[in-house]
Amino acid sequence: ATGIESSQQKAFDELKAAKDDEIAAETQQIDDKTSTLADTKVHKDQATQDLEETTTTRDADAQFLADVTSDCATADKEYSARSSERSEELSAIAATIGILTSDEARALFSSSIGGFVEVSESSRMMRARRSKASSVLQQAFSKSHGTALLSLAVSVKLDSFTKVKKAMDDMVAELKEQQVEDDTKKDHCGAEMNQNDNDKQAANFKKEDLERKAADLEITIDDLTTAIAELNKNIDETQTSVKRAGEDRAMENRNYQQTVAEQRATIKILNFALKKLQGFYGTALLAKSSAPGERPEAAPEQATYERKGQSGGVMHMISMIVEDTQRLEKETISDEGEAQADYEKLLNDSFDAIARMRRSITDKSEVLAESKAELGRTKTDLKDTNAELEDLQATRMELHASCDYLIENYDTRLKARAEEIESINHAKAVLSGA
Repeated sequence: ATGIESSQQKAFDELKAAKDDEIAAETQQIDDKTSTLADTKVHKDQATQDLEETTTTRDADAQFLADVTSDCATADKEYSARSSERSEELSAIAATIGILTSDEARALFSSSIGGFVEVSESSRMMRARRSKASSVLQQAFSKSHGTALLSLAVSVKLDSFTKVKKAMDDMVAELKEQQVEDDTKKDHCGAEMNQNDNDKQAANFKKEDLERKAADLEITIDDLTTAIAELNKNIDETQTSVKRAGEDRAMENRNYQQTVAEQRATIKILNFALKKLQGFYGTALLAKSSAPGERPEAAPEQATYERKGQSGGVMHMISMIVEDTQRLEKETISDEGEAQADYEKLLNDSFDAIARMRRSITDKSEVLAESKAELGRTKTDLKDTNAELEDLQATRMELHASCDYLIENYDTRLKARAEEIESINHAKAVLSGA
């Protein structure tokens, strides 16, 4: 019984140690979850602040868009008005030139205000040169609609040769400078658009990688969460099995103690009965034997009581029952020892399994926490990348607004300037007598 109590005490101590470990693990989980809750609150506050800032930015952008839309509508109206006014101005200037260069006006100018138009009465050739040079410039104006050409055409007929030639040289220089500016801007636009394309491509690749990474992390988190839940379930089931095994072991031990007690009581009673029988039959045998040298008296034959020989069979049967009971007691004690050993092995194996599962939960929880943190960082990076793509798209729109007209009309503008320069040089050559 002492050995059994020692085994039970050992099992209790092991179970108590396991429960203490379980309490410590649960306490650690509480601390971890409290820390996680605090981090989550911080992230929530940050997200709330980001939402407020984003909302403010969105409202400001919406207001800016409304202002820009209004300004663009106003600018379109003003541009239409300016275009209409410029067309009327050009028509008026063309009509004025026609009036000022008519034969009647020239004759009137030569007789009344000769200083206004420098005309040499002695040189019809000079007038022809002026007229031809003006005609060349007006033809160029009819193609390019450049007001500078029209102004120069007027100056050819009204100003001195020196002033006109200088104006021509200045205009050619300005046209060349404008062409250089167009060339520089075209190269800049091309380089900026190429860089924008490269940045956008890199950002899209990064976005795809981040989306793939986020999806993988979410799968990992789901798998880890499921695995941890399964491990907790297995721990609960194992602890339940240990509890039931302990209850079964306690019941078996009670049955064992009762059985052994009954067997020992039976052996005690049988031994007591056997001793009585042995005492009785042993005395009867001594009384029946005669003393040495004594002759028995003759006696009449009569019926007598004799102790039967079956008494030895009864004693043998009781001895056999005692031996069987003793053997059954030994077997019961042996079975109890084996059952206790199996129970202790079950406890040890269960506690080892629970310890392994808890270590696995701890490891998986660490990986889960790191995966969640990494997923948060990945989503932040993805958000930043999407913002970068939006900025790149806005930059692209700005580049289109600034560069499309130049790029689409570059060849036309180049050809028009070349023709204007050629016309100016031709007019200059005409004035020079070529």
